Amino acid sequence: MVKKFIMTCAAVALMVCATGCSKKVQPTTRAYRSYETECIAKDPSGAVTLRVWGEGSDAKHARENAAKKAVEEVVFTNLTGNRANVMAVIPGPTVRARHREYFNKFFKDGGKYKKYVKAEKPEKEAELNGNQRVVVPVITTVDREGLISLFKKDKVLE
Repeated sequence: MVKKFIMTCAAVALMVCATGCSKKVQPTTRAYRSYETECIAKDPSGAVTLRVWGEGSDAKHARENAAKKAVEEVVFTNLTGNRANVMAVIPGPTVRARHREYFNKFFKDGGKYKKYVKAEKPEKEAELNGNQRVVVPVITTVDREGLISLFKKDKVLE
């Protein structure tokens, strides 16, 4: 009886040690991918080319959201990349807060932002993220100088 108990304890300890001491492998699912915007190029004419990840219920909506996100990034975020860096068109969050209604209208579905962005076909097939939403990498070109001119005309920038 004691011998059987000792053998059982030894077997359990061996199994615990074998599984507990094994190398932990980080899962490599798409749910853990980083979907950061990358600045690819800055043209002397003021156009900025970005790789943006769009998310949506299907590939079409994901592509549309990538275009909107590209304009939002150029307007409100300092962007960096391997080949180019771009300063935000709107400096700091106070301008965005003061003109909240203007930007809500500008970025609504079908809003003025569409005139300032061109989205290429997705780089590769859509994939599902951890929330089962479609995610698509899209190369976009944003007319940064056109945005600056518009915001000055509309008195959002001085």
